Amino acid sequence: MGWMRWLLFESFAALAIGLFLVNFFLLVYWRRSGRPRPLLIGLGAAVVLLCVQNLVVTRQEHAGRILAGIEREIPTAAVAALAAALSDDFECDGMDAAEFVAFAEAGLQRVDVDILRRMRLEIGESGASRFVARVVYLSDVRVADLFDRLIKTVWEVTFVQERGRWRIAAVRAVQVGDQQVDDIRDLMP
Repeated sequence: MGWMRWLLFESFAALAIGLFLVNFFLLVYWRRSGRPRPLLIGLGAAVVLLCVQNLVVTRQEHAGRILAGIEREIPTAAVAALAAALSDDFECDGMDAAEFVAFAEAGLQRVDVDILRRMRLEIGESGASRFVARVVYLSDVRVADLFDRLIKTVWEVTFVQERGRWRIAAVRAVQVGDQQVDDIRDLMP
C-alpha cells in the first residue's frame, strides 16, 4: 500500500502522468463512442486528486523537507539548518541540542563531505505528534589525505510536533559503512 500513498499523496509527477494517460484513453473513448460523460468524470476526478495531493502533506514529506535543508548545508560545513531543526528536548547519545550542534560543527571542520545523497527515507513508528524516520545516505567523505571514499550510513531520526511545527527530537546513528554504531562520538576522526 506504500506505492499507493506515494502515488496519490507524494509524487506530483507520477500522479499527473497517470491522470494524463487515463484521460487520454477517455478522450479516445469519447471520440469513438460519442459519449463525453466518462471523460468529464475523469477530468473532474483529476482536478480533485491533484488538489488533494497539494493539500495533504505526509510524514515522509515533512521529514524529507526538514532533512533537505540540512543536507544542502552539510557539504558547505554549515549547521544553521540543523540547529533550527532541533527541538527544545533534543537528545543524541547524551548530548543536548547545543552540544550536538557543536559536535556536528567540529566534525564538519575535520571531514569534507563532497556528496551527500539520500538513498531511502522510510517512516517507522508513528503516533499523533511523533514519528521515527529511518534514513539511508550515500556520501563521499574525505578526511585530510588519509581517507576518501563513498560511505553508506543509516540513521534513525525522531520527529516531534512542537509549537505547530515538526522538529527533530532525537538522532541515532545506526550504521556507518559496515560498522554498527553505539555512540555517535565514536565517529569523530
